[in-house]
Amino acid sequence: MQRATDLFNKVHCSLHIFEQGLLEAAQKEQDLLNRLAQLPSGKQKAKK
Repeated sequence: MQRATDLFNKVHCSLHIFEQGLLEAAQKEQDLLNRLAQLPSGKQKAKK
């Protein structure tokens, strides 16, 4: 039973790390789009 618990904990930890990476990627994407929108003609480019 301990092996099943260990496996569950590893999967749970991996899922948490994956979700954290998705969140960080979304934040970086939004930061980049905000910076792009501040450039000349940037709002049009950010919409593409």
